[in-house]
This record gives sequence, structure tokens and C-alpha cells, in this order.
Amino acid sequence: MVDGVTRQVSVAVAGGLLLGTMGAGVVASPRVAGTVPLSPHAVTLRVSVGGRSPILVKVLNGGMATIRLEGGATLGLTPVTGAPPKVVPFEVGLSAAGEPQTLRQGTPLTLQPGVPVPLDWRGVDLDITWEGVTPVTDAQFRHAVAAFTDGAPSQAGPCSTCCVTCAGVVSCGCSVQTPCASCCCPEACDC
Repeated sequence: MVDGVTRQVSVAVAGGLLLGTMGAGVVASPRVAGTVPLSPHAVTLRVSVGGRSPILVKVLNGGMATIRLEGGATLGLTPVTGAPPKVVPFEVGLSAAGEPQTLRQGTPLTLQPGVPVPLDWRGVDLDITWEGVTPVTDAQFRHAVAAFTDGAPSQAGPCSTCCVTCAGVVSCGCSVQTPCASCCCPEACDC
């Protein structure tokens, strides 16, 4: 894909794992697993991939942002607010049977606001920085949770996750800013 923006809807619960699809409409596309938001708070993470310009990705507390690197490897990042804040990394991949994605949890990273933490993932150096937390409305929170649990868009609108492709890296969250482009799902978080 050329650098650009796509809007996508998260759906489905399968086999006890809360999953989300990353694909629009009825077009067949790979699915990317996700986690359900825990509270009405949006966390902004700054992610630098291989020393490139940083990506700002916003995701609800407990939800999952994804970073797909060149070659198709996908990293899930689930922020969890608390003292101290943490980000739980996940390797996201297809099950052996080709069913919707599996999640393999990595070691949680303890973060301090504004301080980058290195993560070597599949031979690529990443720096992850906890930028901040902002509240979202009850309607936005309900929409984001319903997108995962109902398997269909909620009444708030169809967008719960959007993605930006920039320099071969696909970044997804409820809001994403890269040097190439940005996207936001106002139904799920503030832009």
C-alpha cells in the first residue's frame, strides 16, 4: 500500500480472546487481534521505529494499538493506566488453523511519562514513550467497547480504529499521527 489512511471497524469475540478485525467492509483481509478497553481514558503513546520519525498513536486504556512492520510482522501495544503506567506488548499472528488472530503476550513495560523505553522486537529497535492520558466521553467509551463485543458498529458510528501507512509501517489506533498522514475516529476518542 502507498502511504495513506484507512478506516476500519473492530469486531468479534472468539475462543475467549477478544479479537478485532482490521479491514473495511466485506473485503477479505488479514485480521488483527485486539483487547477490550477498560476505562474511558485515551492513552497517547509515541513510538519510534528503527530511529525514524515518531508515530503518535492514541488508544483507549486496555485497548490495543497495532504497529505492522515491513514484512508483515505486527506488534500490539496495550496501555494500562496505573501507578506506574505500563504497556503490554503482544505479538499478533494467525493461528495454526488460519482462524482469527492469536495474541502472544510479551513482558509488560513499565513506563514513566515522557521517558522513552527501548523494545527490540523482531530485530527492529523501537522506543515507546507514554505521552499522556485524556478522558473520553461515555459515548466514545461505549462505542469502542461495543465495536469489540457486538461484532458490529455501535450507534455512535462505524469508526473505532483507523490506520496510517507511512514509510512501510502501518500504525493503527483510535487516532494516529505520522509524518505522512494522520487519522482519527471521533466516535472512539478525541482528535
